[in-house]
Amino acid sequence: MNETGFWLSDIQIKGVPRLSKESLDAEFKGNLFKKLIKESLKKAPGWGEMTFINSYENSELDKREYLLGWLFISLERHHSFAFELAVLGLKKFNYQLFNELKNYSKHQMSREVYSLKFLPAVFNMIRKKFA
Repeated sequence: MNETGFWLSDIQIKGVPRLSKESLDAEFKGNLFKKLIKESLKKAPGWGEMTFINSYENSELDKREYLLGWLFISLERHHSFAFELAVLGLKKFNYQLFNELKNYSKHQMSREVYSLKFLPAVFNMIRKKFA
């Protein structure tokens, strides 16, 4: 997909637990409990769901495609790329809506920092430093 102008934006590995229906039925009673067991167990990877986003390297794209791209990218919560796309759209089309979209994406990036999602990375760095 990279050669066609798209980049991998998300991947979710899916699978099922390594437990036969026969074993599950023989050892556990109750459909609800069996469903809870299957959802609680670690899954063996079997397939994946991937999402690709246009890289917007094609200069033939118009203003509408940039606006829709910003919307879909923002819905995928790739606020940094949405910010970049808004900046490109502003430069390319000089359309002020792109400035508002850029500011929204900037605000969303700041919100991500304030949500402290970076803390696990900080703890890993500290743990490696003192290990």
